[in-house]
Amino acid sequence: MLDETQRWLATLDPAALDAVPDLDARLAPAGTLWPEAGAWVPDLWRGWPASVFVNWLAIGHTLVHAGEMQSVMSALGIAGR
Repeated sequence: MLDETQRWLATLDPAALDAVPDLDARLAPAGTLWPEAGAWVPDLWRGWPASVFVNWLAIGHTLVHAGEMQSVMSALGIAGR
């Protein structure tokens, strides 16, 4: 996914980051991504411009989970990097 994102960003007209993607059309090929309890996620994302997906979902959200992993490793006594 990182490679695809980097290729897409390298060819992107920066003005495209202001566009609001058709979320349902983009997610349809993936099928069901969340259990019923997570059905609120696409509703939350709907209407966001592409810049939010790049900034938050592709970069920020991933870093949040990396920090969580580091915390768990530390609590288990596993040395981090």
